Amino acid sequence: IKRRIPYPLVKDTIPSSILKNYVDLNCKYADITPELQQLAQSLVTENTPNNNASSNNDLFRAAFQLANWIHSNIRYSLVSMDLPQIQTATEVLASRYGKCDEMSALFVSMCRAVGIPARFVSGWAYTNNDVLFDEPWGGHMWAEVYFPDDGGVWVPFDVTYGQLGFLDAGHVLLQTSADVVESNVEYSASGLDFKCLKPEPLECVVRPQPQSLGAPYTSRQRPLIDIKLDAPIDRIGFGSAVVVLATVRNNEDYYVVTRLDLGKTEYTGILSNINYLWEGGRGKTQKENDEKLLLLLEPNSIQTIPIVLQIFPNSQQSSQFEYRFPFLLTSNLAGKPQGEIILHVGGRDAPIYNPEECFHPVDGSVIIPGTSREQQEEIFGNNDPMMQLPPPPTYDAAVPNNDSNEYFLDTQRSLQRIP
Repeated sequence: IKRRIPYPLVKDTIPSSILKNYVDLNCKYADITPELQQLAQSLVTENTPNNNASSNNDLFRAAFQLANWIHSNIRYSLVSMDLPQIQTATEVLASRYGKCDEMSALFVSMCRAVGIPARFVSGWAYTNNDVLFDEPWGGHMWAEVYFPDDGGVWVPFDVTYGQLGFLDAGHVLLQTSADVVESNVEYSASGLDFKCLKPEPLECVVRPQPQSLGAPYTSRQRPLIDIKLDAPIDRIGFGSAVVVLATVRNNEDYYVVTRLDLGKTEYTGILSNINYLWEGGRGKTQKENDEKLLLLLEPNSIQTIPIVLQIFPNSQQSSQFEYRFPFLLTSNLAGKPQGEIILHVGGRDAPIYNPEECFHPVDGSVIIPGTSREQQEEIFGNNDPMMQLPPPPTYDAAVPNNDSNEYFLDTQRSLQRIP
């Protein structure tokens, strides 16, 4: 999706068949109650950057708000596998757990409750979770949201995988439906003294194709996003809180949702995680003690995310020495973009800031200890040289790998994209 589509949707702009089949209907599993509708309505009208009016009028952001809430608050669980039937959307909302079809049911119900057409998609998907699943390929369900753009398009939202607005190549679509379907495939047989057939395990063989539409396969010529980490205060003592700023830039002309994962060292904790761009030094807290964050980036946009960290006291470390604490913020998108920073901890006269000094006493927004409001606005502003990212890199055609007949990027150049 490359442009903002106004929300709430005007029903006259949506085909009557879409409204009838994917909005104005009662379903067994995608059910709607006043409680569910109230929650969905609060999510699409709040939790935007400073409740910015223009952000509230964005269909993609509204769908993202619903999906992000489910991804953050509903725990993935296979408990219902042993039950006679799966949970409905309202039952998932009450239990706070579910598997892919149940989480998708809640998302579809929330969308429909606020006038957004949504449907179910069932198929196969790949997973590397060998703890819960014996096989890497298996049945899966996700959702699609209708965007009335260029004649209407269905956009995938997989709340289980956290892939919102896109899908990886490990998703294989088999069918779409207005409600949850129990199975994609049905078997039937009859005969004299017929005994039930026992199917063999399904064997899935996946081979990347070296040719696509007559052209050699190539990797992306630049990362979808760039990440840069900064710390206005990079020298602190053990026991101190510190604010780290993550600047994330969308290099594309369409909406991008990424999951950010913070890799941190021992003796470090996360006090808060801010989900939205600071505008004038304000932000909204998404979830405490969460090392993962889903971030929505509008086309060609830059967002600055403050993260408050706590360096735990450590009596085993000498106060005479300074220690280097590396932090790494990575994305799940292609190319694995990442940002890295090193904090200097300990040593003589190293300042120690209490956690309370990193939060505004009235609105709870993150502040940088020892700075005025004006200084913070300058630091968080995109015009500050410290926060500026270089222009998006451009590369020549991908470099062939003669050993495997595949193509890859010249990583030696791409690693230099952020000084």
